[in-house]
Amino acid sequence: MAQVMHASEMGRVVSTDLQFQFPNCPQVSDCVVAIPIKEQGLYFEGTAEKQLIRGKASETFLPKLLEQLDGKRTFSQICESLPDYSQHFIYNALALLYMRGLLFDGTDDIEHQDDPYLQFIQRHLDHTRVNSSIRDCIHRMQEKTVCLYSDVSSDMNRKQLAELLTLYPIPLRMCSELPELLLVDRPIAVYIQNEYTTRDELLSFGRFCYKHGVPWLLITISKETVYLGPHFENYETLCVECFDQQWPIANMDDGSVNMSLEAMQMAMSSVAIDIINWRSRLTSTSFLRGVQSFHTTSMEQGYIEMMKVPTCNLCGSQSTASNEQLLVARFEDHIAFSSKHHLNPKDHQNHYKPVNLELATLSTSYPSAQKINLDNCEEDSLLKKWSEVWRYMAGWKHQQINNRPKRWSPTGGNLGSVDLYIVNNSIPNLKKGVYLYDPKNHGLECLGDDDMVTQLISCLPHNEHACGYIIQVGLYGKVASKYHQFAYKIIHLDAGVAFTQGRYTAYHTGLKLDVANQWSKQAISRILHLDNLYEHPTFVSVMGGGYREP
Repeated sequence: MAQVMHASEMGRVVSTDLQFQFPNCPQVSDCVVAIPIKEQGLYFEGTAEKQLIRGKASETFLPKLLEQLDGKRTFSQICESLPDYSQHFIYNALALLYMRGLLFDGTDDIEHQDDPYLQFIQRHLDHTRVNSSIRDCIHRMQEKTVCLYSDVSSDMNRKQLAELLTLYPIPLRMCSELPELLLVDRPIAVYIQNEYTTRDELLSFGRFCYKHGVPWLLITISKETVYLGPHFENYETLCVECFDQQWPIANMDDGSVNMSLEAMQMAMSSVAIDIINWRSRLTSTSFLRGVQSFHTTSMEQGYIEMMKVPTCNLCGSQSTASNEQLLVARFEDHIAFSSKHHLNPKDHQNHYKPVNLELATLSTSYPSAQKINLDNCEEDSLLKKWSEVWRYMAGWKHQQINNRPKRWSPTGGNLGSVDLYIVNNSIPNLKKGVYLYDPKNHGLECLGDDDMVTQLISCLPHNEHACGYIIQVGLYGKVASKYHQFAYKIIHLDAGVAFTQGRYTAYHTGLKLDVANQWSKQAISRILHLDNLYEHPTFVSVMGGGYREP
C-alpha cells in the first residue's frame, strides 16, 4: 500500500527529532533517476522503494532543487542559489527527500565513478543510515582487522574466503595460533570449522576470545550446508558455552554427500558478501542473534535462533534457574534491543510511517452503545472524581499535534494500548452496569447491565467496600502491528503505568484504588467478548467505596 508523506510534516520531524542526522552537504545518488510524469509529479527509481513525489512544486521547484544537490553545497548555499523560495520551504523539501532515502551526505566524499563497489555503497547508504557517506563506510570497514582462523581440516575454506575478501577494502590477516589474535590492533575474528572440528577446539577458541574481549563470527561447513553465525561479543550476545548448549550435532547437515568444489566456491562467495555487509553495516544481519543456514544444492535458507543462557558458566548471571525463569529469559532475550552500536538509525523512521501514525488515533468503540458524557457530571460528585481517575489512566488531552493524540498517561509508541472497562456496582449517579471508557471524548459506552456486573464480580476478588472495578485490557493486536513480539511486553508495561497514574490521581482526590490480587483472565475475556488473540486482560483494580482523606 502506498504511503503518503507531506513535506511540511517531514520538515518538522527532521528538525525536532535529534535521531535524524540531516546531511551537511545533501547529495542525490548517481544511481537515482528522476523521471517526470505528466500531471503526476516526479518518479524516482534506484532506491530501496519506488518514490513518486506529487504537487505543483514537483514540476517547477523540485527539478531546480535537484540540480543543486551535488554534495558540494551546504543548506545555506542551496538557499542562496534559489532566492525565489523561502528557506523553510526548501528545508521541508530536502527533509522529504532525506526521509525517502534519496539523499546522503556528500561532505568530503571520494571519487567512485570507476569503482563498482563504491557505487554499490553509495546506492545502499540509506538502507541502514549507519554510514553518512562513502568515506564513512570505508572508514568503518578499515577500522578493525578481520582475522581468519581455522584448523587444518578447514584451511582450504579459509584460503578461498581470504581470496574473496581481498577484493574489498578491509584489513585481513591469516591466523593459525590463538596468540596471533592479540598481535593485531582491534581484531575481529572469523572462525571456520567443519564436521571434523572437535568440540574442544571450538570451546577453546571461544573462551580465549571471551577472556581477551575479541569479538568473532563462527562459520560452519557441514556436508552441503553452510552455517553462518552466531556473532559473539562480550556483554552483547551469547557466548560460546551458551552456543554449545543449544547446538546439538543433530542440527548439522547429516547428508552423505560432501560439498562439490563449485558449490564450495558459491558458498564462500555468499559468506564473503555477508561478512562485508557485517563490517560495512550497509544492510542488517540476522546472525547477531542466531545462525543462518544455506543449503548449496536445494538453495534453501533457514534460521536457528540462539539465546543467552542465564546459568551459563562463562557469561551467566545465575547459578540455577527454574523452567519458568528460563522461559521468561528466552522471551526477554528474544525481544531485547541490541546495544546502540548494533542498531540501525534508519529503523527509528518506523515511528513516522503513516500507517503507524494512524495507529495512535485508533481506539475501541461500540457505535450502537448508549453514550454518557462525563464532562457533564455534577462537580464534586463521586462520579466526577472517578471520571478524573479514568481520564488520567487512559484519556486524551484536548491538545493534539498534527491530529495525533497527546495522552495523560504515557504509552509505548503513543499507541494507547490500554482499554478501560468500568464495572460499576454502586457509584452514585451512574446506573449499575459495565462500561467502556471513551478516551477521545471522555465518556462511557454502556455494554451491559446488572447481569453482566454479577458475572464479572463472580470472577473477581470479593471486596465488600468496593464500589466497582477497573479492568484494563491490552490491545495486543494494535501494538503488534508495529512492534511485533515486543508488543506483549509493551501492553503489560502500559498497564502498570496506567494503574500507577490512576492510583496517584485517586490518592490526591480522596479516593482509594487498590490492586485486585487475583482474577480469571479466561472468564473476563468470555464475558466481555474479547478476542483472545488480540485483546488481553492485563490488570484489574478495585475502586474503593466513598472518599478518604488524601
